[in-house]
Amino acid sequence: MSQSFFSGGGRFAFGNPLRLPNQSLGGLTVKIPPTCFLTSSTTISVPTGIGSFTLMTWDTITFQNDQTMHSTTVNPSRITIPITGKYLVETRISWAYDVSGTTRRFRVLANGTPKEAEGNQWPSGTVPKITPELVGWFALNRGDYVEVDADHDATGSVLYQLLSFGVTWLTP
Repeated sequence: MSQSFFSGGGRFAFGNPLRLPNQSLGGLTVKIPPTCFLTSSTTISVPTGIGSFTLMTWDTITFQNDQTMHSTTVNPSRITIPITGKYLVETRISWAYDVSGTTRRFRVLANGTPKEAEGNQWPSGTVPKITPELVGWFALNRGDYVEVDADHDATGSVLYQLLSFGVTWLTP
């Protein structure tokens, strides 16, 4: 749907090309690059133990323009890359308050191999005032996949809230 306005006696029409992906705009083709954003409606209980990472699973697709990128039933921890290129990967996770331990962390994996880690140290008796976020770009091939896992050193399990996980194709 386009909107129009009058200025100086001429009529101009404009519209939002992102509302209609893969449509023509003045002879130019507008296409949204492969993009997928996820969240989770539940928390994940991560057992104690530094180095004993637990994969995060994502049960809600907030946006996906290539239906092969994520499935909530088959490999729900993964976003699969549809075309080779450089991708922006970002994730945000928070965790429940726990006075024991000093480390809560999560990291991004590509094909099961850690690519970037986020380590957060909180002294006993404090609550994080910010939600940690990982943002980075990775060169990925068609068929590669990215995941997020987490660990901590509390004396018992800690609940992790999965706020967002997404990838956007940047360039070949």
